Parts: sequence; C-alpha cells; structure tokens
Amino acid sequence: MNRRKTRKQEAVRVALEGQEGYLSAQALHRILEQQGTPMGLSTVYRNLTGLCEAGIADVLRSPDGTTLYHTCHSPQGIHHHLVCRSCGRTVELELTEADAALRTAAAERGFVQADPAWDVFGLCAICSTQDAHL
Repeated sequence: MNRRKTRKQEAVRVALEGQEGYLSAQALHRILEQQGTPMGLSTVYRNLTGLCEAGIADVLRSPDGTTLYHTCHSPQGIHHHLVCRSCGRTVELELTEADAALRTAAAERGFVQADPAWDVFGLCAICSTQDAHL
C-alpha cells in the first residue's frame, strides 16, 4: 500500500490476520464492530483492496459469488488454496510442478505471463466428520 498507514488500515489488517479462513468484508466489518473498532463498510472494502494490492491479503470468489479475503501467508507469491465451504478454513499450497506444467500448456497455446492460481472448495476433516453425523 503506497499511501500512509492509518489506524483503521492497521485495524483491518490485524482483524484479518486473526481469522483462520476466508471471510467476506461484511463479516470482517462485524468483527471490527464487535472489537470496538467501528468504521464504515466502504472503509473496510477500501483497506482490504489495499492489502490485496500490497500482497498482504488474498482475495477469491466463492462458489456462490461472494468475494472473500484472507491474510496471505505464502512468501512465494503465487500459491493455491484448499477452502472449506462450511467453516472457511483455508490451507495454502505451493504446487511448483503443476504450475510449471500449466505455464508450459499456456505457452503452447500462445498465452504469456500465465500465473496459475487455484482455489479448491471442499469440506475440511472436521466439517466432513460433523456433516456425516447429521
């Protein structure tokens, strides 16, 4: 983020880091309110966008179309995610061999600067066990 850091920006970053999985801006807004850091939803969105641009946060679109955010823990840049569609738990993966194969396939088809990124949605072990007991 090129602009000067603000207290609200830092509050959004810290609140996002405190979450295990992906969450929506609306959910993060509620968390900030509960923590006693009130701010407008548009301020939360603006700061999340800045965190994504700075590589501090990841963004993805869930199967239902919701935009979700998560603190980026991978120092490598391009990485993939396993996301539990029940609880939102997220695991980052680095699949360099698969990435290389996809870049080669893209180049063979005339695409350049291909940066593969996968978001795989399923159920984590805990949620799948709970699901089986319902």
